[in-house]
Amino acid sequence: MARRPYPQEVDRFKWWIADPHFNRPFYLDYMARESTCIFIALYAILFVWGLGALASGPEAYAGFIGAMQSTGGVILQLVILAFAVYHTVTWFILAPQGMKPMRMKDGKRVPAGRVVQALFAMWAGATVVTLLLVWVLIP
Repeated sequence: MARRPYPQEVDRFKWWIADPHFNRPFYLDYMARESTCIFIALYAILFVWGLGALASGPEAYAGFIGAMQSTGGVILQLVILAFAVYHTVTWFILAPQGMKPMRMKDGKRVPAGRVVQALFAMWAGATVVTLLLVWVLIP
């Protein structure tokens, strides 16, 4: 008669906090990073709402802009921005682990730190270009 394996009981919703067998800081970081997608989705909903208001006419768009310029709207946008920055930074740091190793001309691997630095440099460059375009295009 074969022994049945012991099924370890794991809480479906708190496994990343309660189970002592898991590496808690790693899983807390993982869950924090993954929960930021809620705020990214919220921003996408706000964006679609703004496009709908823009398509509905000047009065609807003025109401949307008024709502976004109110104290609650500004606080909501700042919270979304903070979570979006956290989401971006953590994914940039993880990027070298999920990509095929890059090789230089001499055959050596590109260090992971260089990949992260390049991602942050491109992010900073895109931010500067965007701000310059906004500054030039909006009187």
